[in-house]
Amino acid sequence: MILYLHGLNSSSLSSKAILTQEYCDALCLACKAPNLPHQPGQAWDLMVSLCVENENVLVIGSSLGGYYATSLVERGYAVGAILINPAVQVAEKLVASVGNVQTNYTTDEKYVMTAQHIAQWRKMYIEQIADPARYLLLTQTGDEVLDYREAVRYFEGATQIIERGGNHGFFAYERFLPMIAKKYLQTRAV
Repeated sequence: MILYLHGLNSSSLSSKAILTQEYCDALCLACKAPNLPHQPGQAWDLMVSLCVENENVLVIGSSLGGYYATSLVERGYAVGAILINPAVQVAEKLVASVGNVQTNYTTDEKYVMTAQHIAQWRKMYIEQIADPARYLLLTQTGDEVLDYREAVRYFEGATQIIERGGNHGFFAYERFLPMIAKKYLQTRAV
């Protein structure tokens, strides 16, 4: 199964989630793009249950979804991950947001960022990935939210596609859907 994980304050209604689901549906590939709860522990439980219920899960993670994807792969719940402008140091980047109201830009849901969010993200942190061959990094230098160089360093040794320009949403993501489908089919053949 392909498991698409959206970023912070996003949902399965994001453009990348919809494009991924539609592309997989057209090829009759099993794909899920769940709405992840804003509470990291609840999101983790949902992601793990989806991985346990399926075999050979390939995770696609965008931003915070990339952080989650890395943790799933390193803990043995998924066979590999495709990371799109992934977040690397989530807790450290968001600790200054504690106490601030957050708004999901696709659902308009509001919540307050708490110290519990930060603590739960810290528990998921992976100091160093064990096998870079399990990852494909897609990043654009024009990401206005995250410094792409952090992901390039963190995923050193992984296959990396670094594009000049672009943005945090990863401009023209749909170009990579055939590559993603091919990678998924390769994981099923193993």
